[in-house]
Amino acid sequence: MKIGFIDYFIDEWHANNYPRWIDEQSKGQDSVGLVWASWNKPGRRTTAEWCADFGVQEAGSIEEVLAGSDAVIVLSPDNAEQHPALCARPLKSGKPVYVDKTFATDAKMARGFFAEAAAHKTPLCSMSALRYADEILARPADFADRAAVVSLAVRGPGKLADYGVHQLEIVSKLMGTGACRVRWQDHTLEIDFGGRSASITFVESDDFAFEAVNRAGKLWEVPACTNHFPNFIAATLKFFHTGVPAVPAEETIEIMAMIEKGLEAQKTPGEWIAL
Repeated sequence: MKIGFIDYFIDEWHANNYPRWIDEQSKGQDSVGLVWASWNKPGRRTTAEWCADFGVQEAGSIEEVLAGSDAVIVLSPDNAEQHPALCARPLKSGKPVYVDKTFATDAKMARGFFAEAAAHKTPLCSMSALRYADEILARPADFADRAAVVSLAVRGPGKLADYGVHQLEIVSKLMGTGACRVRWQDHTLEIDFGGRSASITFVESDDFAFEAVNRAGKLWEVPACTNHFPNFIAATLKFFHTGVPAVPAEETIEIMAMIEKGLEAQKTPGEWIAL
């Protein structure tokens, strides 16, 4: 399978690592073929230089990427505001499209992407690698039922606007949908699931970690999430080959809503904001 890259600027961490991981996870059966980026960021490799270093072809347009690819990864991981322009034609292509984190700037944009993809029968998926940590994939049987998780505390690096998606993906994976409001207090976003609760806290750490409690009062502690990127790439390739999204649209939309309203809540700490 040939996978196309579409990016805002190509010399960034995700684009620099995905080709190797794709090759490793597919055992050489899948590879990056065509690449297109909006601009060359000063101080970074140009698209032509990047393509020469990775041995892939620079496309002259997004249309060229789509024509020569079986599936597409829309990158721009730290500039979600660029996704409407970068996704416009891929979402009409009918080919599987993965959109990198953070998927959208708000829930309205996220719903629009899924509606456009559905209208053109384009399989669409977005997810954080943290959803695929070894510890989460092998979670204890008494935490397998999402509704049984009554409280969850996640912590990790970054800020809500960028790395918050990683922590919220853990919340979504373990608790499902149903968040109704959020509140910001002391570096922590609190999330009310209507009788169940979650929180994500930003700390000076390289690790993502969490503690969960189920209805029976059992505690499940994970001090560090590991091996998430290889597992994530494997899940993405499975999506490309099957056309079946790895994450339901409603989960991705709710995560975008929690980020959107969480950023609102930061302006009025201590006050609940409805989703």
